[in-house]
Amino acid sequence: MAEMRMLTDERGKLILILPDGTEHRGVHVIRAFPITAPREGIAIVSNDGREVAWIANLDQVDAAFRESLEAVFRGREFMPIISKIERINGTTEPTTWEVITDRGWTKFTLNNEDDVHAFDGNGAMILDAHGIRYRILDIRQLDGKSRRLLERYL
Repeated sequence: MAEMRMLTDERGKLILILPDGTEHRGVHVIRAFPITAPREGIAIVSNDGREVAWIANLDQVDAAFRESLEAVFRGREFMPIISKIERINGTTEPTTWEVITDRGWTKFTLNNEDDVHAFDGNGAMILDAHGIRYRILDIRQLDGKSRRLLERYL
């Protein structure tokens, strides 16, 4: 049986080709649950917002199509994963955070302690002053110093 395919036209627009050969040009790929279940519930919609395909789980599609979808997400999603909090400067907002992420060392400003949210049982999301979201996958996996620094914000 033929599988779905994702191509890009000369202008960078996405083209979805269904198993029956039907082409949908200019589609958009949308995660239903981008934070809590990023591999589940993926809609492919036309320019007019009509759903043309639904993927219940990325693991259920063939490898080539899955890689095409993941490439789309990598190109537009930026959410560094924090593995260590080196220091937080300041005792009142705004504070400056120095952290190690999956993309290396960085420094950002936190305007308000309400911009730190616990979620998913043991995870956390931090929204910096520029609107960049940083994610901590599992607070329990942070070193002791990082957990202590984060504690007052949760």
